Amino acid sequence: MRVLLVSNMYPSKDNPGYGVFVKNFEDALFSKGVRVVRAVICGRGRGKLNKLLKYVFFSSRVFFLA
Repeated sequence: MRVLLVSNMYPSKDNPGYGVFVKNFEDALFSKGVRVVRAVICGRGRGKLNKLLKYVFFSSRVFFLA
């Protein structure tokens, strides 16, 4: 089985605690043998332009993976 994980919160190297519950959910699915494909925004954005770019990339990834 394959699952598309869509979330605007996911831990990154700079923000390891940000959205950690999403990572835990992904790990639980993986341990059950589910193949997880991610469309996530890693870490927090800094500034309006950075956040906008993250959401544009995120939206396009969701569109093409769905």
